[in-house]
Amino acid sequence: MNKHMVLYLALVLLAVLGLGGMAIAGGIAQEAIPLQMETLEGDIEAVGDLQITLPFRADDHSHWETTFSAAADPDPTTTFTYSLQSTGSGTTPYATFRGAQFSQWFSTSWENISNETMLDEALRTPVQELAETLQPGEYAQAQISLSNYTAYFSFDLSLTIPERNGHQRYYDAPSDALQDYFSIPIPENMELLLSVSRSKDGEMAEIRTEVTGGLPYGFSNSCVADEWIYFVLSPADFPAGTDFSQIRGGYGLYRMPTVAEGAYELSVDALENVLPLSVEGLENIQVSASPWDGVLLLFEERRDTLSVQIFDEATCAVLQTLTLDAFDQLPGIVLGNNTFMLLDSATPLRHFQAFTRSDGQVVPCRQGTLENESFRWAHTTCAYRDGKLALLSQLWGERGIGLNLQVFGLEDTLFRGSFHIEGDDALQTLYYDDCVPALAWSGES
Repeated sequence: MNKHMVLYLALVLLAVLGLGGMAIAGGIAQEAIPLQMETLEGDIEAVGDLQITLPFRADDHSHWETTFSAAADPDPTTTFTYSLQSTGSGTTPYATFRGAQFSQWFSTSWENISNETMLDEALRTPVQELAETLQPGEYAQAQISLSNYTAYFSFDLSLTIPERNGHQRYYDAPSDALQDYFSIPIPENMELLLSVSRSKDGEMAEIRTEVTGGLPYGFSNSCVADEWIYFVLSPADFPAGTDFSQIRGGYGLYRMPTVAEGAYELSVDALENVLPLSVEGLENIQVSASPWDGVLLLFEERRDTLSVQIFDEATCAVLQTLTLDAFDQLPGIVLGNNTFMLLDSATPLRHFQAFTRSDGQVVPCRQGTLENESFRWAHTTCAYRDGKLALLSQLWGERGIGLNLQVFGLEDTLFRGSFHIEGDDALQTLYYDDCVPALAWSGES
């Protein structure tokens, strides 16, 4: 280990101090945040002119964005903004698409059981029937066939749009319209175990519903790109033998406009299948944004083949299909600057493969292994240029908040180290969970 650099990231307080900024910034009485680098392997000089951008904010009013070179003597460029109104941390919309959450465990008031919104509507009747048999302090279980209470799976789709004033706008698609569009029948052999216990005073109930044989607690597989919400239905989230043949638009990659001006909900009438797919032999599927505008990543796991399709939004066509021989199941995804990385979940070493785009084609650029340490996967980003691949993530440890940086060459690791924010607790609180660092080589954006 070699501690050899102390970086002072300038925080330009400007008008903050004159506007009650001392209180807003948690009482921070200094204009710099010291960041100490610790080398664990290799030489920082070998990474070249790699630029790291750190966002800081205080109480949603004061925002600093500082960019510095990882290897060179620091000459930070800091952009500062201050707003009397709460500005939040970002404006990137996100969508949540999920099926009925038939497996749940929660507590509620005894009087509210019949109207409990956390329960899927199809389960409220059997749970209420079981609860009516209980006296205070009692517990009961029952196994039911779900098809006796509902014919089709239900779905929820919502869009959240953060705003700079700290508020958020929410839009939902009508659940009954989604259920009608997809029309996926509940298999006759799909059974649930219901458990209800009543507290000794009779005021509270603990409810547990569990799919026999095990299924996820609902699912979410969607992304927002441009003015569209894209999502898919994965067979991995349904019981074996589920029938997808009744879907109105057929099985595939679906999209819906984010929201029309003046609308109060998402329009299921505008839902369309933009890439028909065969469900035969399909085991799992996932859609993701990509590092490039107008392009999505569509991952498919089919029996003995794992692949990623490069999907063009404008033409609704697949531009490329890349086989992922290095993985045996859908990998984790890290998006970066003109680069994305795929990582498996193996221990103690985690395999990765990185891709970049050159002359309009997505091509593999580096693969290898790295230690599977949990802190590496928080707010992770990456960058690639001229045979060098950099991986950056938040670091939480005994020394507080910081960053973890690894840079790989064509065959070996050029650098592995960490940057730690030094200082008191008030300094640490400036760096929030949702302030995501950025990484780029000099001259890129």
